[in-house]
Amino acid sequence: MLVADSPLVHFLVILINVLALLVPVVGLVMVIYFIPWYSWRRMRLLRKQMGVEEEKLELSEHQLKRQDTILDRVVAEHEGKIG
Repeated sequence: MLVADSPLVHFLVILINVLALLVPVVGLVMVIYFIPWYSWRRMRLLRKQMGVEEEKLELSEHQLKRQDTILDRVVAEHEGKIG
């Protein structure tokens, strides 16, 4: 005895086969898109943080030079009063 598939079963089999192929492809496309996007955002954030750190270093360097100048004056004044 042979039984024919109903149109609904035939449609569902085709749908499952298409989805079985489509879901991994869409997932792969999303991964291929989001990894560079996330990396770009992260690098932009790191670059911004590095700029802030560099600014702090420049400020510290300026403060050190100013402090060194002040110390040189104090030492010179002190040596002038002693000598």
